[in-house]
Amino acid sequence: MLAVSIQTSKNAAMRKRIGVGLAGLLLLVLGTMFWGLLRERDPVYQGKRLTVWLEGSAPVVAPLPVVTRSLGMVPGSTLSTRASATPSAELEASADRALRHFGTNAIPTLLKMLRARDSALTLKLLDLVRKQHLIRIKHTDAAHLNTIACSALERLTELARSVVPALIEVYDRDLAILSRTSGHDSSAEVGVLEIPRILGKVGPEARSAIPSLLRGATNTVPNVRWIALAGLGEIHLEPEMVVPVLTQALQDPDPFVKSDAARALARFGKDAQPGIPALVKLLKDPNHWARDAGLRALGALHLKAEVSVPALVTALDSTNHLFAFDVALTLQAYGAAAKPAIPALIDYFEREENPNLHGTIIHVIDQIDPEAAAKAGIK
Repeated sequence: MLAVSIQTSKNAAMRKRIGVGLAGLLLLVLGTMFWGLLRERDPVYQGKRLTVWLEGSAPVVAPLPVVTRSLGMVPGSTLSTRASATPSAELEASADRALRHFGTNAIPTLLKMLRARDSALTLKLLDLVRKQHLIRIKHTDAAHLNTIACSALERLTELARSVVPALIEVYDRDLAILSRTSGHDSSAEVGVLEIPRILGKVGPEARSAIPSLLRGATNTVPNVRWIALAGLGEIHLEPEMVVPVLTQALQDPDPFVKSDAARALARFGKDAQPGIPALVKLLKDPNHWARDAGLRALGALHLKAEVSVPALVTALDSTNHLFAFDVALTLQAYGAAAKPAIPALIDYFEREENPNLHGTIIHVIDQIDPEAAAKAGIK
């Protein structure tokens, strides 16, 4: 009986290895067919096909646990940021010359790479195959193809402008996947993390992407939210739709979402006025990223002085000397509207122990109210 049991166990193990091997062979065949079809239609420049140029200039990526810019874990999500080994500037420059030579002829290949996606079944089979040692297969992950295409389009805005509808299509597809899986599908990550950057570089010409990015700005995954917000800021159109979302994002629990919302809001100029009270609240945020971003946005906008200046005066009392100094510089942006802050600025000047800052503080006071500066004897 023992011999029969051992033999049965061996047979089961052998069947499993054969099954994995067959799955691997199937993947190899399908992957080779896809990559071969992609390559055989490639245009050629200096003896190299387009895909060869693109492969040489793409970052080498590796999945990491999802992190924020403070390297803190984001609970409940497997979506990753990606560590990249950046190719040399020479390789990138050569690839960019090739892409410019190909021009619009490069678009079909780029779109195929951008739209590539490994199904859940493919990913499971790959995982099984990579756990065994009998068969080695060469499979180019769809995520890598996505990264190659995104890297090229981010560098060459002139090509990205012509494929905005396709960028939106892929972003919507991947965002929907993430929404269905609550962020637990790494196959969709390249689209949602990279495409907003490309659309942002396209700028106002990517207006049609605004509804999609607004959906991304309320996604459950923090990384997706702040990257979508940054894209909305770069496009900076449709303030009646976008500014309320940015203002709401200033209250996000994630400090980096708040930071990018503040930076994006600053791009809207006078249209950002409804967000000023929320920016003022950021001056008291416990996170320095959010606090500094709020301060910079207030300085860039210098709107609603009656609300902003009193809050900035309070912030001058910060025990963080660098932050207090930045507050003084921000008050200068308000010009004469910051006159109510002069007594606080003079007090700040008198208590500031770093003599290297005195000259700049005097200049700030003089720019806001030369007469008050003269009376105080610090002109």
